Amino acid sequence: MINKEQFWEIAGVEQHSQFQSYLEGIIFDTTQRDEFYTSLISLDSNCLDDDLFRDYFEEYAAERKSNQQDFTPLEVSVLMNRLIMNDNSYSFADYAAGTGSLLCQSWKLSNNKDELWFVAEELSDVTIPYLIHNLAIRNVNAFVIHGNTLSGEIKRVFKLTKTLIYSDVEDLMTFTTKPLDCVVMNPPYSAKWKPMKDDERFKEYGIAPKGRADLAFLLDGLDKLNDSGKMAILLPSGVLFRENSEKEIRKKLVEKHLIDAIIFLPENLFESTQVPTQILIIDKSGKHDDILMIDAQHDFNKQKNKNVLKHETIDKILNTYQDRLEIDNFSRCINIEEIESKQWNLNINNYINQEQEDIKTDTTCLELLSQMQLALNMQQAAIRNIESVLGDVLIDEAEQLGLIRDEKETE
Repeated sequence: MINKEQFWEIAGVEQHSQFQSYLEGIIFDTTQRDEFYTSLISLDSNCLDDDLFRDYFEEYAAERKSNQQDFTPLEVSVLMNRLIMNDNSYSFADYAAGTGSLLCQSWKLSNNKDELWFVAEELSDVTIPYLIHNLAIRNVNAFVIHGNTLSGEIKRVFKLTKTLIYSDVEDLMTFTTKPLDCVVMNPPYSAKWKPMKDDERFKEYGIAPKGRADLAFLLDGLDKLNDSGKMAILLPSGVLFRENSEKEIRKKLVEKHLIDAIIFLPENLFESTQVPTQILIIDKSGKHDDILMIDAQHDFNKQKNKNVLKHETIDKILNTYQDRLEIDNFSRCINIEEIESKQWNLNINNYINQEQEDIKTDTTCLELLSQMQLALNMQQAAIRNIESVLGDVLIDEAEQLGLIRDEKETE
């Protein structure tokens, strides 16, 4: 991975603000931009295996408080793409794109690189240059939208056109795209938003709460898929069980057979949050009348201050999803009737590991009771020892004061 000093040296700058201006300044300067890209690839021939700016952006530019930006872990990005792509996947979009890390993996994993096209939308002014360069260096066809996908506000559109080496970049006043094969998204969690009346995207399903836009992002992505398209979206666990409008949206999605699978991931996968998350697979074809639930919450490696999804777990998840396998304490296909009986609550604890969890709970309780009894016994023994010692001391003092006499003397 290219580091800060290397980026700055190639750009001829000495601080981050200058590098930010440099990235913005070369967007339409083909010669300077191409020289920058060539220097980066010459420095690290593997730099396109992942998000080119991942480490740099996390340290110097991420707007975690204002825009809730956090990178999708590489292993999760790979898993999300592999879950939904196939040999007929030619178009990919991310409507909360950040610097483009999810789409970088779409490009890397695809067998259709020459025919791919992308749509990437991002709200942050700061992030847009990184997103454009991450795609242009890969020489792809794409629309990069500087805008708010939920409100529909568009500030600017950049068109990237594939050439011999790197994408050409031009400014557009208007644009249209056809429905998509795949959407991958990790939107900001529980973001605030302003719903609009009579919005066709939400008409059939309902409106997500103003203070929690999670399902609004999902419905927005669903609206942009073609009839056989798929979406992998990473969301916090609350979307699975919260009440009111979110429950109604879940109900409609389940009844229409649109939720194909839910993959429950380990907690603490991210740099800045420990919130439990899951991947929802949305299949617009609605070909399955049940939901495959996969519990991968406990399959991770501990790495410094966060957890990392195991590679063998990724393969197990993919095999389970592709063949819709049911594996004890790992995966189940849940029918609509069972989900309805649970009041449309999709929490994993309602469907997987119940017996194991009960046994685990009973065992834990017994262990705790045993430990408490042992502690109590030790405490009582200690008290008896203290009483014995104090008793001897008091008796000695009483004898010295003549309050009691030795039994032998009495005899």
